[in-house]
Amino acid sequence: GVFAKGLLDIAPLRGKGSVAAILEVDLTVPAETKATFFLDSDDGSRLLVDGRELIVYDGSHGEGNEKRAETTLAAGVRTVQIQYFQGDGASPMGLSVAWQPAGKPRRPLTAIASTSPLGLPVQTAHDRDAV
Repeated sequence: GVFAKGLLDIAPLRGKGSVAAILEVDLTVPAETKATFFLDSDDGSRLLVDGRELIVYDGSHGEGNEKRAETTLAAGVRTVQIQYFQGDGASPMGLSVAWQPAGKPRRPLTAIASTSPLGLPVQTAHDRDAV
């Protein structure tokens, strides 16, 4: 799903058991720039930009081992796609995606959509404060 502010949100998937989803958001890039993308998830995920795979974080695991990749983005609208799965409907879901254009602050691409073992929303402070 896409959150009201244009952020990716997995909250609508909660409570649905084992799930898989493809989430997309468009980024407007005013000029060519180097950028870093960040991805953390519970369970597996992949991050693609304009169909090119940048990060693979496959398997059944919890959050806390953020992956990152650098790329050069051409000016224009770039599509970021997240392929996400949650293998066990009884365990917490989590997804945190962000990007950082060269010389700019880190910007979240996910709503506060991760859950703690108690089912309470969690998100890294630097992403939460940037929303």
